Amino acid sequence: VLKFINRNRKWLASKLDGELQREYPSNT
Repeated sequence: VLKFINRNRKWLASKLDGELQREYPSNT
């Protein structure tokens, strides 16, 4: 499970960042 998380950490981070920027565009 850890390997799966580590491998998709960047994907999750980019997805979360996209969601946050969509709701809070002040981070642009």
